[in-house]
Amino acid sequence: KTTALTVAPPCLFVQLKRFGETAAGRPVKRAALVDFPLEGLDLDAYFAEHAAADAPRIYDLVAVVNHVGGLSGGHYTAACRVDTGVWTCCNDRSVTPIDASDVVSPAAYLLVYLRRGAAPDLVRDALPRRLDEKVDVASLLSSVTKSSSRNNRKGDEEIAAAPEKPPADDLDAVDLDEVAAEEKKTDDVV
Repeated sequence: KTTALTVAPPCLFVQLKRFGETAAGRPVKRAALVDFPLEGLDLDAYFAEHAAADAPRIYDLVAVVNHVGGLSGGHYTAACRVDTGVWTCCNDRSVTPIDASDVVSPAAYLLVYLRRGAAPDLVRDALPRRLDEKVDVASLLSSVTKSSSRNNRKGDEEIAAAPEKPPADDLDAVDLDEVAAEEKKTDDVV
């Protein structure tokens, strides 16, 4: 089986398979060093023959999400390349410059590439520019909800009539044997 790309997306996200299991089925975190290019990732060889070459298929790394820790917990940091080409380490509230040679590490988990020729402020334009600007989360969620509800087979009346489920911590313990006995009594009466 072969998979081939047909369109060169402006942003390319590559998730490294760091979590898996051993042959015996035991969960494990893989910590092998994966060598990836900071610049010039050429994907021409991975495109279908019939794919249009209307955009360059060369990508430059702009960010890496790192995971330090194990299966039961850990910490995420990010290495980000700013407009000037300087790499920075984003670690909670701390942002410090780092050397480009430190970007490729065994902690790398998610790679973010930007296609050459794509607008460098592609993602930034969608985000607030100042601290006092707010993202209207309600409208974002509303648009997602509207598109998913159009695909829902139930009508709005059925959804509105459905009983609301209580939070899990409000549920009482239920004896399944008692429930089965009650259902049997009801069946016997009918």
